[in-house]
Amino acid sequence: MTDMTISDVRVIPLRVPWVDPPVFGKTTVATPRDILVVEIETKSGIVGIGYLHVLSPALRTIAMCLEEAMVPLVKGRDATAIEAIWRDLWRATYTAGRMGIAVMALSAIDIALWDAVGKAANMPLHRLWGHFRSEIPIYGSGCFRGLGGDGMIEKAQRYVAQGYQAIKMQVAHVHDRHTDLANVRRMREALGPDIEIMIDVNMGWSADIAIQMGRKFQDCDIYWLEEPVPAEDVAGYLLIADAEPEAADPAARRDARRPHRIAQDRRPRRYLGNEHRAAPLPRADGPGDGGDPQRHLAGADGLARRSLGREPAGRRRHGAGARAARPWPRLQAGGAARPPGLTNHRFLGGSMVLPFEIRRLRVADVEDYRTIRLAALQTEPEAFGSVYEIEVTRPIDSFAERLASAIVLGAYTGERIVGVAGFRQESGPKERHKGVVWGVYVQPDARGQGVAASLIAGIIDAARNIVEQLTLTVVQGNSAAIALYRQFGFTVYGVEPRVRKNLSGYVDKVLMVLDLRPA
Repeated sequence: MTDMTISDVRVIPLRVPWVDPPVFGKTTVATPRDILVVEIETKSGIVGIGYLHVLSPALRTIAMCLEEAMVPLVKGRDATAIEAIWRDLWRATYTAGRMGIAVMALSAIDIALWDAVGKAANMPLHRLWGHFRSEIPIYGSGCFRGLGGDGMIEKAQRYVAQGYQAIKMQVAHVHDRHTDLANVRRMREALGPDIEIMIDVNMGWSADIAIQMGRKFQDCDIYWLEEPVPAEDVAGYLLIADAEPEAADPAARRDARRPHRIAQDRRPRRYLGNEHRAAPLPRADGPGDGGDPQRHLAGADGLARRSLGREPAGRRRHGAGARAARPWPRLQAGGAARPPGLTNHRFLGGSMVLPFEIRRLRVADVEDYRTIRLAALQTEPEAFGSVYEIEVTRPIDSFAERLASAIVLGAYTGERIVGVAGFRQESGPKERHKGVVWGVYVQPDARGQGVAASLIAGIIDAARNIVEQLTLTVVQGNSAAIALYRQFGFTVYGVEPRVRKNLSGYVDKVLMVLDLRPA
């Protein structure tokens, strides 16, 4: 077995000349590009590589944060425990971190860990994560405001000539609003109706100006308006979202599949509050925002992380325009579900693959629970001790009793339940510090999209307030499930042979445990 114990971490600052220097303001950037590389080496010789592209003069500060606060905590850890490492580093740097330098440093480690795991599995990450599609659309960025209207159009036309079907241009900061509006209209005229246009404001407006300009841009059919107000102005983003009619009725667009909103907020969704159902789609820039472009942002306790849409294809975007957020479920103390205001969404290449919501199942949901429990026994009979032929004959009350005596979470897409996971506390007086995760199942057409991970995150949150450790079992050979549980910090402590005997032979179970005690 490959030894994934981390033996060394190297922090390497680089300065690289620009091939096509950006023009953010009125002058071209003259300094080289700063890139910070982190190499994580395991005892088996696998080297995972993470990187940061730093646009501000903070490269050495981030490198020092890594060397002083993070590298000592990473050495000796299992590189496959990515979620556990992320959580521990977040907590260790919480006082001095939360955003900015510490999160950027954490990002480089997170990316390097995923690179190492992919190399160990001999799989590209899009396969490791479940692979939904082989290609996604990309857009051409770099139509910088400093180029002026003619320069932005010329750059966009170069992208289109190369086959790009979308471009991103900039407004605000350099030109007045009238010039910005004229530049956008000229861009639409130059590119025609079939090329998507994104607009980046780089936090250059107030909410009232953003609403005004957004309405004026509507006849140009823009794909999104990015960062219209400062990142901290959450109230401003909510005002903008409420003022945008298409945000409330995306189906009215000529392409209702597009994740369109007039604004995209890059701050963690938890700051918006569950009650804000019309909050704009969050947007993140991948490296520097807490991890690999597919990874997460965190709430205040480092647990309410949200995974971002993945970009599997070989060609990469500049930025993360197609990566939309899925907040992890949050449960209150005692396992009571919060109001279902957070819905998980995945957008890939502009198409919504699966929106889903995680909530606790109550006795009133017994029909849904029975439906997915029976589906699980039919689809994955080797994974469960019970059998379909027996459970299908049981009265509905027996299913209701399970919901009343345990915490069971369900994943819904619309009115359809697509996933389930359960947690129960041991009943013995000397065993009540332990809990068991059971009955985890996701419908085949909902797999590979983060449903199982969201269910497990919710179960852990609920159990943390009740027990000190969680145990679960996995059919030996189910490497995908074992890898998922490892991400949340579960470790293997044994294998129980010949747990069950089916027509096809014996089934062995891998035994896993998660320590929930404070570090």
